[in-house]
Amino acid sequence: MTSLFREDLKRWYGRRETIKERLLRPVQLKYLYHLRKINETHGVLRAFHQMRLRYYSVKSGLQISHRAHIGGGLYVPHFGAIVVGEDSVLGKNITLGMNCVIGRENRGTRQGSPTVGDCVWIGAGSVLCGKITIGTDVVIAPGAYVNFDVPPHSIVVGNPGVIHPKDHATAGYITRMV
Repeated sequence: MTSLFREDLKRWYGRRETIKERLLRPVQLKYLYHLRKINETHGVLRAFHQMRLRYYSVKSGLQISHRAHIGGGLYVPHFGAIVVGEDSVLGKNITLGMNCVIGRENRGTRQGSPTVGDCVWIGAGSVLCGKITIGTDVVIAPGAYVNFDVPPHSIVVGNPGVIHPKDHATAGYITRMV
């Protein structure tokens, strides 16, 4: 098992996973397991993990590119269409709400994919697009549209997004950090 997946498990359970929990893993965790394994295996084993990843993608609604750079402690608590495009960079202890999109912009001044710092909570229905940087300790409120840089220790609300500075913005949102 990869160290990144162990960190994902720690975000879920706050401790080592029991045998019962392992046998009854939620679909999101099964998806994350195969996502992490794709990047460390080759050949037939890699093809197996890709096949399982597609299967769990249909069951869970997750579409996270294996080419995205994602730190440990990724937490996806709900089913729902979640899209993370390739070349996106996500730090440690990220929480993704359902129906959120982190994608690239293909033209203009922000052509590229987002970079998200550590300890970021992204609410349901949020959209992050373009070559933007989201700082550490940031809350993206549900339904927010973010196509601009967000400084650390902030809350982004609305469509179009409005930044509200706040120390310890993710306190109470990000739990069981790795």
